[in-house]
Formats: sequence, structure tokens, C-alpha cells
Amino acid sequence: MIEPVVGDQHRGTLTEVLWGALHGLVTVGRGRRLSPGHREERLAVLVSRFGG
Repeated sequence: MIEPVVGDQHRGTLTEVLWGALHGLVTVGRGRRLSPGHREERLAVLVSRFGG
């Protein structure tokens, strides 16, 4: 998943950032600290940045 967007960046660092972002969204979402109406938009932003 990460290969298409690695470019000149370190693969491990980029992978950690991606997993950190996913984990963060899940954690704060479960804690009901994010607007539920923007869930799809947040995921779309993350995918657009890392989806290649």
C-alpha cells in the first residue's frame, strides 16, 4: 500500500505515519471526540494522501 507514495521518503517512517494516523482516527473516533458527520471525509483525505 505504501510503495506507490514512498518517493524519496524512508518507507518505515512513512508507514509509521500512516498507521499512526489510522490509529489516531480510530482512537479519537471511539472516544466520540470527532464529528461523526465527517467520518467519510476524514477517511477520504487520508486515502488521498497515502492511496497513490
